[in-house]
Amino acid sequence: MIKKAYKFRIYPTIEQEVSINKTLGCCRYVYNYGLLKIKENWERDKTKIKVNDISKELPLLKKIEETKWLSEVSSVAIIYSLVNLKTAFDNYFRKLKNGQVREAKLNYIRKCKKNNVPFNKDKLFNMCKPKLKSKFDNIQSYQFHQGYSIDFTNGTMDIPKIKGLKVLFHREFIGNPKTCTISKNAVGQFFISILVETIGDIPKKMEITDKKTTTIHLGLRNFAYINYKGVTKTIEHPKFLIKSLERVKILNKRLSHRKNANKGRVKDEVFVGANIKKSRLKLAQLHNKIKNQREYFLQNLTTEIIRQNPKGTILVENWNVSQMMDDKVFSKFIADSGWRMFWNMNQYKSDFDGLNFIQADKDFASSKTCSICGYYNDKLKLQIKWKCPTCGTVHDREENAIGNLINFNNKKNCVLV
Repeated sequence: MIKKAYKFRIYPTIEQEVSINKTLGCCRYVYNYGLLKIKENWERDKTKIKVNDISKELPLLKKIEETKWLSEVSSVAIIYSLVNLKTAFDNYFRKLKNGQVREAKLNYIRKCKKNNVPFNKDKLFNMCKPKLKSKFDNIQSYQFHQGYSIDFTNGTMDIPKIKGLKVLFHREFIGNPKTCTISKNAVGQFFISILVETIGDIPKKMEITDKKTTTIHLGLRNFAYINYKGVTKTIEHPKFLIKSLERVKILNKRLSHRKNANKGRVKDEVFVGANIKKSRLKLAQLHNKIKNQREYFLQNLTTEIIRQNPKGTILVENWNVSQMMDDKVFSKFIADSGWRMFWNMNQYKSDFDGLNFIQADKDFASSKTCSICGYYNDKLKLQIKWKCPTCGTVHDREENAIGNLINFNNKKNCVLV
């Protein structure tokens, strides 16, 4: 069986939008209620409460006068918020067992020492733990797995507590729908994501061969250098954020000058005045536009890479982006590239099309290593061309990186993802 998620834009009416916002608030309340109760019991007498025991309290909460409004929304969505809470705790204990929590704490301490900033003890103690949800979060969502129907002909859906919800079905799917997720972004747009289960198996991957390998080197001057069958193609960097940076600064300045704009996240405080909401919305719309431009660019590029090399292999670099973001000069260029999104798109598209997706080691120095003799030039900085002191070869930085990735693939020491 193959599971795919399809995301569609929805256009609720005013009454439907109010119902969706109520459900988002109730799910957020139940999630925070369960999280606080688990923490309070553990801090008081070291007793553990299961999430399933908290779900048994929901009928009582609906009868209490203070929380009677929980009965106005779908009970399936409320229960699913507790399922998400259980998943959050499972993920934390898995990271704790694998040592990822300890590694995250050490990285945070190193970063604070590097910047000569005292670290926050509370932040260090609560690292990777489940956190409370806020109504000011940029993205809010809730899930349900039953009580809905889809009508492709009329372009509508019936979901729990809401009938005739208008959906923009830009494509139809064949299969058995499972879980649905209603989400709302910072701009106020609503989406629905439907997980569909179809009959079939993921295609088997072919053997890795040098002749059918697409080698990709990512950069900052240009977005990527793609080598296939000995021909290197340069993909220019679109720089969506860099081109809109001046406009972002202006809108940020306008928002910061609004009265009480910086008090929006303080407890028992709300945004005051219509101008503050307008300024915040304009800034959110610009960031949403930049995000959509970047995602559209990466979707088209990854689809083109997959189609030009069917049943082959894709080899890309694998860097520690979080550490590279510490650089004050290049951090905005790295953030504007969307490398992690590019890797994820290549990975899932390769799986569905039967391609091998390979990432080099994180410490693999593709640009600083001579592709002819293997000399490691530790002093190399940002030079486009450099000469190897051992063999005397003059290297172009990007072509040398492509050559090292090809050599890396030939040695068969790559890691399948």
